[in-house]
Amino acid sequence: MFTFLKKIKFKKLEMSGQICLDDPFYTAILSGIIWTVLENIKILMLNNLQFIKNNKPNLVFTPCFNKPGSVIVNINCILYIKFGHIITAVLKVLLNLRR
Repeated sequence: MFTFLKKIKFKKLEMSGQICLDDPFYTAILSGIIWTVLENIKILMLNNLQFIKNNKPNLVFTPCFNKPGSVIVNINCILYIKFGHIITAVLKVLLNLRR
């Protein structure tokens, strides 16, 4: 699976998010937890995926204190993958399922 992911080349990967809870205290705590998770995901992506022209993933998450009870997530991604790699990966999965 990871060998397949290493063949995907990302030109652009952007994620922006916003979370609003009823209590500002819980909004701040949850925002800190989400930031920690996103930074760990970003490190894993930089170590295991290919980015064209050193375009690093842009992961932004902001707390919102004026719209209680809303979650907004936007993901924008441009990637390149060869069709032959997709066929090979699907065949490997199908062969593993038969065993």
